Amino acid sequence: MVEQLIETYGYWAVGLGTMLEGETIVILATLAAHRGYLDVQWVVGLAFCGALIGDQLVFHVGRWRGEWVIAHWPRISRQVERAQDLSHRHSRWLGLVFRMTYGLRTVVPILWGMGGMSTIRFLVLDVLAISVWLGVVVSVSWFLGRMAREILGEAARYEMVILGIVVLGAITIWGVRRLREGSSTSSPVDH
Repeated sequence: MVEQLIETYGYWAVGLGTMLEGETIVILATLAAHRGYLDVQWVVGLAFCGALIGDQLVFHVGRWRGEWVIAHWPRISRQVERAQDLSHRHSRWLGLVFRMTYGLRTVVPILWGMGGMSTIRFLVLDVLAISVWLGVVVSVSWFLGRMAREILGEAARYEMVILGIVVLGAITIWGVRRLREGSSTSSPVDH
């Protein structure tokens, strides 16, 4: 049953999921590709496209309504100071690693959009950053999948049950975090 779900909806999940979140989706998809349920080239291609579309949307939201977003979403506003500090101290490197820096993946494109960075410059930095990020995440995931298969050996016949539990756990953690953020950071009432 889980195999059928992965084969039917796996590519959609990769493309859409990487617009919103990254590592978890790519790791799970790479592990599924390692086991033959998905094609790793399609996983990489769709993850690249999804991440690129998501980053570009956030960048343009920053350009269009960045101040409003920061004022109305406390979670993002808390990360702004950190992102600004890193941007001033490591501006050349931040363009390549912002996707791998927890808490900054959304904030940095918003700030750069607000700051007037050219669309072409952000696009080039984003393509490079996504390429580095995907190379690292897919390579490590593939290696871990290979190691798990060698170590677990006989337990491999339970891999779909384990994968299903991991997916449900990841979705549950994501949902709980979103609920907590929503309840602790409710939008201020306009006066």
